[in-house]
Amino acid sequence: MIDAMPIFPALGPCYPAGFDAMCVDIDYYKIKIPFDQVKVPVHMIHGECDNDIPYTQAVQAHKGIEGSILITEKNGTHSCQNHPEWNAHIDQQMAFAKKNCGMQFDQAILD
Repeated sequence: MIDAMPIFPALGPCYPAGFDAMCVDIDYYKIKIPFDQVKVPVHMIHGECDNDIPYTQAVQAHKGIEGSILITEKNGTHSCQNHPEWNAHIDQQMAFAKKNCGMQFDQAILD
């Protein structure tokens, strides 16, 4: 763990619980996710320029989850809500939720 200490000042603010919490999270990245076991409707919106969660991970999930939908925000970052097409994308996601999840939404809450 001592060898990894030089990166802690950069990552420390992201992990207020400390360096040990960060190490636990890093271990999760080593786990292969069994996407083929996902049997529920999945709709993802992901920015192709996301520096927090690489876009390639969304593509990998989309390829592995049968019937999933991936909306790519061109030049989008991790803050999808700032993308110019966000309203259209979230409308698509809400329609997907209503159709596939039996969810009812109060339009006043969404506006």
